[in-house]
Amino acid sequence: MMARVTAFVFFLSLAGVPESRAGEFDFQAGADGATDFSGPGAGIDAGAGLGSSGRANMSGASGGAHVGYNFQASRFVAGAEADILATNIKSGGFGATSYRQDYLSSVKAKGGWIFGDILPYGAVGLARSATAYQDASGLAKRNLNGVVYGVGAELSITRNISIRAEYLRYAFGRQTYQTPGAAVPLGVSTNIVRVGAGLRF
Repeated sequence: MMARVTAFVFFLSLAGVPESRAGEFDFQAGADGATDFSGPGAGIDAGAGLGSSGRANMSGASGGAHVGYNFQASRFVAGAEADILATNIKSGGFGATSYRQDYLSSVKAKGGWIFGDILPYGAVGLARSATAYQDASGLAKRNLNGVVYGVGAELSITRNISIRAEYLRYAFGRQTYQTPGAAVPLGVSTNIVRVGAGLRF
């Protein structure tokens, strides 16, 4: 850790950053040397989604933002996070039918253990999605409630800046869409792989 900090400060001095300001970019570390991931934070995320609605597969891009708060005891970190993703996840059409998700949101509990400047973690929580199903007779829209769970890893770049990668699975179970012509039961789930960047305050 100290070697990385020293090299980073040396780079800033070469770039013309005064030494008096270099500390603003230093890594926060506790008495045991663990990087500090505690406190409030916010950031942006972007990724891709793969899922299914009944027999049809879905795919598309996603992007959004997150806010959260972490508590830290030595190298153990626990926290809570809320996020929202605008999505373009949809099926290519199965016969005369199609399906799409317009957004995904969640509230999650997180927990992990710090290794150097990296925080691997797991997450589980509640999820919501705005969806629409269309067949030859018309369109049915539904807001779905479900669960979300997954894993991720966050890398501390400076004391206030970090980047992360995550895999999340959103599960909404079996849902019924009522179009003018039929009641259609569908099992709905979505897998999201995303990267993000955040600020800790």
